[in-house]
Amino acid sequence: MGYINPRFTYLLTYLYHHCLYVHSKLDYCNSLYYNFPKSQISRLQQIQNCLACTVVKAPKSSHVTPILRSLHWLKINERIEYKLLSIIYSSHDQPI
Repeated sequence: MGYINPRFTYLLTYLYHHCLYVHSKLDYCNSLYYNFPKSQISRLQQIQNCLACTVVKAPKSSHVTPILRSLHWLKINERIEYKLLSIIYSSHDQPI
């Protein structure tokens, strides 16, 4: 990222890459999370909420839904459904 914008500091670059890493781990095999207990989904949602607040430097007590919308992120249960629907669509679209 430093080559894109030389004003990025080391800390900002580290934070950006760390957020990308955590976000990609939330997406990894998230279609397997379908029918998970709500307690497990809420734990994943807490991680995403914390990550979103970190990205926009918002306090933990702020409402997270507008932050997620501003980042164009779906909630965890919506991400799971989207992933399943996109897999189904792409498999349905393929010729046999």
